[in-house]
Amino acid sequence: MPNSINRGFIPCAQLQGLSKLTFLDGTYVMVKGLDEILATVYAEGGQVNLDTAEEIVNRLEKNNYIPSSARQEYQALLLKEYRQYAANRKKI
Repeated sequence: MPNSINRGFIPCAQLQGLSKLTFLDGTYVMVKGLDEILATVYAEGGQVNLDTAEEIVNRLEKNNYIPSSARQEYQALLLKEYRQYAANRKKI
């Protein structure tokens, strides 16, 4: 399907390693490497706090564009994501 990308379709192989982050206003972005970052931060003993959220943003922006104007929104959203990740890991 050579025209599939033009119609908004993305081949499944390109979705591997991508995570969808949905902001409070309903907008979303796809980011690369979030699952691995959350797992690494958790394994390193990262606490659920703003410092850890900042560290996650720092690591995430190595492979993803994060506008400086949206950095605080990313921190808040990633803190929520990490809180949920940590809670799920404790259940295992």
